[in-house]
Amino acid sequence: MNTQKDKISHLNQEDTLIIDEKYYVNDYYQLDLNQLNQANIQAAKSGKSKPETYQELMENPQPIIWKGFENDPDLAEAPIQIEDAFGSELLKQCLISEVDYQPNIYFCVINGKEYFIPQEMYQLNAARLKPNKYRAMNSSDFIIHHSAKAYYRTPIRIFAFDNSEGLDQKYLTHIDDLTERKRLYKIGTIIHEIGHHMADIIVKQKKDNWKKWQEIVSQRPESMTSYSKKYQGDDIQGDDIYFCEEFAEAIRLYTTSQKYLRENYRSVFDYIQSSFPQIKNIS
Repeated sequence: MNTQKDKISHLNQEDTLIIDEKYYVNDYYQLDLNQLNQANIQAAKSGKSKPETYQELMENPQPIIWKGFENDPDLAEAPIQIEDAFGSELLKQCLISEVDYQPNIYFCVINGKEYFIPQEMYQLNAARLKPNKYRAMNSSDFIIHHSAKAYYRTPIRIFAFDNSEGLDQKYLTHIDDLTERKRLYKIGTIIHEIGHHMADIIVKQKKDNWKKWQEIVSQRPESMTSYSKKYQGDDIQGDDIYFCEEFAEAIRLYTTSQKYLRENYRSVFDYIQSSFPQIKNIS
């Protein structure tokens, strides 16, 4: 355990949020995914661990470790529901090592730095922190060395949700029960991250499949969700991140709002259904 005391966020005279250093939570969360990638590379170089071929990983499957879901009544059954919706074979192909949910830790990015903020600290400055809050992180896109055909199983990390989060999403407004709407939004966030693993590890490896997806997305001017819209026309990261976010949102909608997806984005619905016929609707 790090003995450094928690830093207290505060507002300066210009009413701008300042956080001097990362909040201390524990060593696990201080290690960001970029560092995790470098750690894996160094471990491989030293012989302590090694990436494996995709075939080797498929021949030695490991179950996904689910952590922390028992601490949120909305998501207590999420691991069972997700495994049932995707099936063990597809999840195995995604190379997910674990899905770790921290319902009382808020993940914020401020001035380019990552902070893992305990719930009580976050609530002190929630109005300022909320625009900087992220719900999840994964490492599927950069702990894969496609050119060398070398892979690692990698984690998904899910962080705290605000109480009102997701309630105004267009694809969920047909649900009158707000508790159920919130539950589907939360479980959809986990599924979104699984969608990134599917895109990076499965779909992109068949160039024709990914090209077809890009064509489907490019044929319509509007984004499927307000979340993926944020990445449309991203001048810094380029178009590929938009295609990735649209794919992850498509997997979210296919599993949690399938009727909405079919009625509003039929070409997307047909693509997911034909590419992954084993995926089931959980709503």
